[in-house]
Parts: sequence; C-alpha cells; structure tokens
Amino acid sequence: MDPILLNNKLQIAGLDDFRRMTDEELAGLRRGIGNGESVSVIAPELHMIISAGWKKEGGIFSRLVTGNDLVANMESCYRKSFKPFGFTFEQYIDTDVAGVTAHGLRYSYEAKEIGMTAESSVLKKDGILYYLHVYYRTSVQEESRENWRRILDAAKWL
Repeated sequence: MDPILLNNKLQIAGLDDFRRMTDEELAGLRRGIGNGESVSVIAPELHMIISAGWKKEGGIFSRLVTGNDLVANMESCYRKSFKPFGFTFEQYIDTDVAGVTAHGLRYSYEAKEIGMTAESSVLKKDGILYYLHVYYRTSVQEESRENWRRILDAAKWL
C-alpha cells in the first residue's frame, strides 16, 4: 500500500501488508478524533489495524471544557467506551514520531472473545493534533509492536 499522508504533512509508510478499511469495517472504529479527519488501514494477516487522524488544536474555550491533558482525556474516553469490553489500562507510553514525541497509553480489552491490545498516542505540531492508534491481538503483541515501531520509524514530515 502507498504511504498515507496526514494533513498533507506527516507521511506514514511501511504499510505493505495493509489496505484501506471498508465502510463496514470502519463502523465500530470511530473514536478519539472527534470532528477531525482520519485514515484507517488493516492488515488481516497481521491482525493489526492502524487509525490515524488530525485536527486543529482547540482554542482556550475548548481547553477550559476538556482540559489540557490530552492523554488523560483519551484515557477517560477509552475507559468509558471500552468498559463493556473489559478495558484494562496497561501503561503510559511515549514514542518518537519523525522527531516529535507522541504521548499516549497502552490498554487491553476483549473483542469477540479475542484478547486485544491497543496503543493510542497524540502529538502536537504547528497547532495541529495528530492521533495515532494501533490495535492488535494480544497473542501476537511482540510482533505487532515491532511492526508498529518499524512503521513509526519510517514516518517523516513533508
């Protein structure tokens, strides 16, 4: 698959095993980006989904309503929306994405009786928030984390 481009600025490459998700596949995935734009891809053989998006950082009123801690806001959102699926917080994570630190969290849950792990991160550059989410089967977490790291290592700003 060709690289994806977020906000015409952040290129995510190394997606050879991925394809864009269908509308049916996307139906249960929309979380965390709000009214921003996003791209979602899947690698069925790897049991991985990547959803990435961006939106303009909110103004002072938005920060007063939602707070400044983007990771805490994500965690609160996922605790609520994944509660029926057994949300379990694992740890906070920081990762380098093309020279910018993305802050986030790793958590696990169950989908259709399959143990899943997810990593959700956000980074801010030039007034734009970039959200990066990866979902994978817990049973293949080591390989999935290696694939995700390889993809993030290939990211670059245009």
